[in-house]
Amino acid sequence: MTLSFTENEWEEYSKSSKIMFTSCKDCVFSSSPGECSCGRLQQFQKNDVEIVDVKSTEEESPHKVVSGRICNMFRTDDWEKALRISGKPQDHLEKAARKEIRIQCSFIIICPDDEEIRKISDEKELRSKTKEKISQIIKTMKSIDSAEIPPQEIILLNESWIQPYDFINYLRIQCSEENIKCKWRLEHFSKENFENQKNEELEKVFIKNVFKTIKTGYCSIFHEGDTIPEKYLYNIDQFLNDELKAFLLLTPKEGVGGMIINSILFKQFLGNKSKYTLDEFFEQVKKIVEEQKCAHLIQPLDKILQRQG
Repeated sequence: MTLSFTENEWEEYSKSSKIMFTSCKDCVFSSSPGECSCGRLQQFQKNDVEIVDVKSTEEESPHKVVSGRICNMFRTDDWEKALRISGKPQDHLEKAARKEIRIQCSFIIICPDDEEIRKISDEKELRSKTKEKISQIIKTMKSIDSAEIPPQEIILLNESWIQPYDFINYLRIQCSEENIKCKWRLEHFSKENFENQKNEELEKVFIKNVFKTIKTGYCSIFHEGDTIPEKYLYNIDQFLNDELKAFLLLTPKEGVGGMIINSILFKQFLGNKSKYTLDEFFEQVKKIVEEQKCAHLIQPLDKILQRQG
């Protein structure tokens, strides 16, 4: 049974209950009372999201309100007018809105150190090892950059012997040769400041510090030399924006390679004042979702990638 409210009743109810919501009333995709040309209402209902009827007056037909969720496909007449000025035809409206809400994800590529290479004294041999390492980084960057949904940026977390000047110069040359166009930046961390910590512990400290610099909605972690799974972001985007499911963490079978994290989550737990280590962060997230009975917010990465085909 669909609940029904007047606008005044709904305003009072939503405020007192502190409910976020989306009204379909002024949305350009509300094709007729109770219908959504994007199919969003049907998908929300499929996910057991409550849809209520709200009337401005007794005489007019009710419009739909999505209770407890924000519909990121909501668009007003002003948006439609702006699109028409740019020459977009009617049938491009839904495609344009859908493109606007595509997942925005930053990628961290971990570039670890090698103690044995640090011991090499021969400059020619060391330069050769440096070029080999940059080639592995380029392999991963290329697989990210060539995907159907491009990255917002790639962050190179450099823990290695390669100094920033050389790293940037070698990388620029190979990016040009491989036609890699995406935005990238280097985060260089010197091990000398962490003499008493093991490499594995250091890596987690460095990842945590990089998290603080990310401004996109999601962040994914890979290691140099990794090839990103085919349709990686595309499948995750479908999960979020077509199936209208949510997640805080998508976790790989082991380690952190391939993990994708909701940025609101890591800013809340790993902000400037946070004392959590990376391991404590993951433990806290697991604990909270269990306590709040929303374990579905942590999903295995493989499950999301495989289910979309």
